[in-house]
Amino acid sequence: MKETAIIYCRKSTDREDRQTNSLEHQSNNCNNTIKKNDLLLLDEIKESISAKT
Repeated sequence: MKETAIIYCRKSTDREDRQTNSLEHQSNNCNNTIKKNDLLLLDEIKESISAKT
C-alpha cells in the first residue's frame, strides 16, 4: 500500500508584492515532491484568504 499525502497551500499575506510563494508555486512544489516519492495524493487544499484579516 502506498503512503499518502495531502497538500495544503496557504497565502500568507494579502499584499501581492509581499507574497513570496504563490499558491500555484506551492502546489507545483508539493506535487513534484509527491511524484518523486511515489506518494498517493488524497486531497489538495488551497487557502487564498489571508489569516491576518
